[in-house]
Amino acid sequence: MSEHAAAAPGGSRRRRPPRFYFSLRSPYSWLAYRDLHERHPDVADVLEWRPSGSTTPSSTWR
Repeated sequence: MSEHAAAAPGGSRRRRPPRFYFSLRSPYSWLAYRDLHERHPDVADVLEWRPSGSTTPSSTWR
């Protein structure tokens, strides 16, 4: 089974929503986020928002 499809009851497949990977530390992620919401709000509503990397304070470099 591909990573883009999950088995639903009855053996049929359902598609997962597209994913938007972002980093809270990247200015490019913020620009892409803003652009997406301003130009394509309908697309932004169906995306699965996935942070990339760790954003916890304990994982930052000291």
